[in-house]
Amino acid sequence: MDKLKAHDILLLLLYAPSEDRIGVRGITRLVKLLFILQSRLEYTALEFEKFEYKPYKIGPFSDGVYSSIEFLQNFKIPLIKSSQSRSKKTLNPEEWHLIDSYPLNELEEFNSDEYNSLFELTEEGTALAKYFWDNYLDDNQKRIFNEIKDKYGQLSLRNLLRIVYKDYPEFTTESEIKEVLNLK
Repeated sequence: MDKLKAHDILLLLLYAPSEDRIGVRGITRLVKLLFILQSRLEYTALEFEKFEYKPYKIGPFSDGVYSSIEFLQNFKIPLIKSSQSRSKKTLNPEEWHLIDSYPLNELEEFNSDEYNSLFELTEEGTALAKYFWDNYLDDNQKRIFNEIKDKYGQLSLRNLLRIVYKDYPEFTTESEIKEVLNLK
């Protein structure tokens, strides 16, 4: 089988069944979930293209996630969609990267349903992700996808960041929020 692309991993994460069957809310959460997922999948036989992460203001960051979202949303037939509740603070895709520059207290505000985009698969995206799920992943890899989405996807942004900071300190060297997280 061919090697999966990084954006295919994003599709699979959105497809992974979770307790509430929703997508992933918030770009920062999506970046961190993909980071954790990628680190866990490295120990499996799955061959996939990886997002390149670097330390940034709120931990591991990858421009590739943003490029993949844009690619999947602007494909001939869009494979993912993002929706946002009504808000005076709505961000368009070109502004998503700005979220990584906000102080944590403002990130908590953006973590609320009112301000965060919900990333979900379209009908066509669901069909493609199901194909990858059924034909590329073994049971252990499916378990990892499900576990990441269920265990980490439901955490508050602050708690998710605490876990990432604790487990991957090498990606926090540029952090501006260690003190706020009480992880000096």
